[in-house]
This record gives sequence, C-alpha cells and structure tokens, in this order.
Amino acid sequence: MKYEYGPTFGKIVAGKPLVVSTILQNDFNIQANATYFIEVLDKKGLVESLQSKVVDISNRAPFEILVSWTPNVLGSHTITGFIWLMNNNNTAIALAPKTSIDVDVQQESTVKTYTLCADRCDYSDFQKAIDRLHKLENRILVEDGNYELFRPIRVWSHTNLEFSANAKITYLGPENTTVFYGNQVSDIEIVNAQITAIARSGMKAFSFTSSTGINISGGQVTLIKGEESAGLYCRDCKNVAIVGLRISNASRLVDIGTISQTNDNKSSAIWILNGNYESSSIEGIKVNYSNDVHIIGNRVSNTSDNAIDIGHNSHSIVMNNRVENGGVPHGSGIHTDSSIRADIFGNVLKVTGGQGITVYRASEINIINNTITNAGSVGVAIISADEPSSNINVRYNYIIDSFDSWIYVSANQKNIELSDNIFH
Repeated sequence: MKYEYGPTFGKIVAGKPLVVSTILQNDFNIQANATYFIEVLDKKGLVESLQSKVVDISNRAPFEILVSWTPNVLGSHTITGFIWLMNNNNTAIALAPKTSIDVDVQQESTVKTYTLCADRCDYSDFQKAIDRLHKLENRILVEDGNYELFRPIRVWSHTNLEFSANAKITYLGPENTTVFYGNQVSDIEIVNAQITAIARSGMKAFSFTSSTGINISGGQVTLIKGEESAGLYCRDCKNVAIVGLRISNASRLVDIGTISQTNDNKSSAIWILNGNYESSSIEGIKVNYSNDVHIIGNRVSNTSDNAIDIGHNSHSIVMNNRVENGGVPHGSGIHTDSSIRADIFGNVLKVTGGQGITVYRASEINIINNTITNAGSVGVAIISADEPSSNINVRYNYIIDSFDSWIYVSANQKNIELSDNIFH
C-alpha cells in the first residue's frame, strides 16, 4: 500500500482529498470478484471511515486500486487495507494480510504571498527574497518575465517558491555550479520553475545535500551534456518528491544517492512521478543506495546509459514508465544492480541499446506485466554466474523482437520463476 500526498507532497491537510493506492496481484489463480476495504482509524482507535470496492481478481497481472479519503480530524490516523472473498457458505475469507500506513493530518496554514519581478513588486532579487522570507507562512511568487541569474541561489529551510506560467530563468553565472542549492535544509517547495543553462557546462538546476522534504513540481529544465551536469542532484536526502518535471540535456537527468556511495539509510522516501526526462549522456533517472523508492508514470528517452537505474536500493517500485531509446548505444532500459526487493510492473520499453531489463546480483525482484520491444540484446537478463541473483519472478511480460534471447538466465542463479510470458 502507498499513498499519494495531496495537495502538497509531504503534507496531509484537513479538508483536502488523500488518494490511497494499493497494488494487488492474484497469485492463487482464483477466478472471482473480491471486496477490497479501506478502513481509517483515528488515534483513539475509532473508525473514522470505511470504504469498499468490488474488484475483479481473475487476471493474474498486477493492478492498482485507488480510494479517496478526505480527512476532517487533525492528528495521527492509521489507514488499513484488506481484501476478502465470500465463499460458497457466505463466509468471508481473507485473501492477503492486512497492510497499513500511518499518516498525520495537519491544519491548513495561512500563507502570505510576496511577489518578485523586475519592477514594482515586493522584491526584485531572488537571493534577498529567499533570505528574508523562508518561513512556513510565506510564499514567493515569481511573476512573468525573463530573469538572468549570474550566481547560484541558496535556498534555506521553509522556502516556498512558485513561478508564474511565463516566468523564465536563464543562468549566465560560473560553470560547474548550481542554479538553486541547499545544504541541511528542510521543507522546500519549488513550483513550475523554468530554467535554461545552456551557456555553461557542468550545471545542476537543483542540488541538495543532507536535506529532507524536497518538493519540486512542474516546470522545465534545459541544460547541456558534459561533466557532472544534472537536472536534479541529491545526496543524503529524505522525503524527496519530484512531480511532473521535465528535464532535457544533461549528463544525468536525475542523480540521487548517498555521499558514502553505500546504502547507509541516509537516502530514502524518494518519489519521481509523471515527469518527462529526455536526452542524457549517461543515465536518465538514477536513484542508487536509497530505500523506499518510487519511480512511477514517467517518460524517459534517448539516454546513452541505463534509462532507469535503481542500483543498490532497498524496496523500489518502478511502475508504468515509458522508455524509448534507453541505454543506446550501451545500457539497459531498467537496471537493478545489487537491488533488494524491487517491483518492476507495467513498464513499456521500446528500443534499448543492451538488455531491456537487467537483473544483476540482485534479490527479490518481481518483473511483471512489462512490454519490451526491440531490445538491443536480451529482453530480460538475470546474471551473473560469478555474482548470482536470487528470488526473481518474471511473469506476464510481452517481449517482442529482441536481438538476442527473449530471456537469458546465466548459471548459478537461485530461485528463478519464469511463467506466462509471451514472446514474438
């Protein structure tokens, strides 16, 4: 079970709808309808809401159930989902263990808006506005206009920065720097930023270290490839939400991980949703050494190395993404080096330089209901003999016109299940 925070990522507000999402899969070949329940308990254990949906579970491919709940009571709540089937004796049978999440409902705060523009606004300088207004109760609205920046802008905790539809930044400062950066900050909200930095190499549009609560939604970033350029760069960050962002032309379009380059629990709760990521000289979306990673509903295209890379993560969901020309000339559509517990569901991969999906020295990986077309090598590869993978499920995938085998399993792999895949 997962939930999509709303309306602002990371904040659940009284009176605003909250969408709860659950991924279900029928592993028992049951041909029937079942009833899915969502129960909400308040901090006293009293039922605040109970909803049900009848779902068809006859298809064994994974599917998603969405239930909306509007909280009205402040404080902590527990949301529990469970699925029942009525047998011939009209007795309810639990088909799966209950799953629960805890949420905290907050009062919507009153926000005062300050304007920023070249003339006749509250502020005309980005850094001065952020220095003075980084409080929960303040919002900076950048009005329409073209803004040239000649130095990086530092953001502080509680910065809330929103750009009007025609507000555009052109960065002309030093190369190998960042347009917006923060260190040891929390509660950052940046909405609809449109950034162009094509005159300088090695640029990052957004860079954060040792930070939490980074929320970037909407907007467009255009950089140039080369050196360590990245649209979004995070190290040792938690509760990161990137929603509906478009990034083009960078060495890595998204680059998230840890300073230590080990999974030391310093990077977690990463959400990359409904974005458009195109043209990289290395990876497209790279989230490594992180826990609780969600890469859902994105378009990733024209990457020279892996389009989506979840290496060394624990608990990842890669679902409903579309990859085209990923890892061309070398690389995979989706790569799982040393990952633990990854669900790769419902992705569409069209033309990859190497394997469509690569499982390499990984464990507990579910590859289900994906479509892989024109892989430059193998459709799905499970490797290697020297460093084997284990507990891998490959089911209900549609693999078309791979250059080599549809599925390749090297020697010494452990507990591999291949079933109900379709090959063309």
